[in-house]
Amino acid sequence: MGLLVLDLFKHVPSTVMEFMNDHNPRLKPLHHVARIGNDVAKQLIAQKVEEIEQGTPNKDIYTSLVQSNLQESSKTRLSGDELVAQMRNLLFGGHETTTNTICWAAYELARNPALQDKLRAEIKSTERKINDRGESEFTLNDLEAMPLLNAMCKETLRYYPIAIHLFRTANEDDVIPLSKPMIGTTGKVITNIAVPKDASEFNTDRWIEGRIKTEDTLGMPYANLVTFAAGSRSCIGWRFAVAELQTFIVVLLRNFVIESTPKLAKIRRESALTMVPVIEGELDKGTQLPLRVYLVAE
Repeated sequence: MGLLVLDLFKHVPSTVMEFMNDHNPRLKPLHHVARIGNDVAKQLIAQKVEEIEQGTPNKDIYTSLVQSNLQESSKTRLSGDELVAQMRNLLFGGHETTTNTICWAAYELARNPALQDKLRAEIKSTERKINDRGESEFTLNDLEAMPLLNAMCKETLRYYPIAIHLFRTANEDDVIPLSKPMIGTTGKVITNIAVPKDASEFNTDRWIEGRIKTEDTLGMPYANLVTFAAGSRSCIGWRFAVAELQTFIVVLLRNFVIESTPKLAKIRRESALTMVPVIEGELDKGTQLPLRVYLVAE
């Protein structure tokens, strides 16, 4: 039914859609959030322009956007409204999704102390390699070379798909004649499509043991997961989001130990545009993830 409604919307004139959007009382909270986003974006732009003019720009994506726009000619430069819109896209598109993914990663780490220990050991091993070459900071290549870290990221994105409104169904049914074999893009004949028995379990080992093959992509940009959509309309910031997740896990586990709390057993998934953690019976309090965090013993 959802796909049918989405298809019907394609035939509705844009003016009608804009009117419905502006006058729908159910969308008032979203309009309020949009106004707040615009205000924050304008403040960020003013702050970044001031930092650039004073010669003290920070190394962040917002500064890069403003700095790049200032260097453009007047003909190609983004207008004020366009710049605000881009800043708001970065705030909404890359903030809630990545933040909640990190929350679910922390949730699983709290439930799996042994996994924490293994990840922490991998982080320390990688740190020693970095120090041996005379450096102190992790590079993207360092993060990509950590098997368990990347297995953790992939399994989190698989098991907790934040963009839950990306339909994981075919647009229409198809019929495959029994006389014709199913052939993949590589020419390999597909004889059996099996769903792993532990698909409903959080298990990072599936990515390390090679049970999931990601060499032959199906149009998805990352690990054959639909998390970032697919094709020409896939998430343009997927690589940045993955790097954020990798970096956060490394920094978190390098410095802290995460433990569960009694309320962790009551954590439930709830749809709020993205999938967020809430405590059963306390939905009115919004997103909650009570964890116990303390410093790693040296």
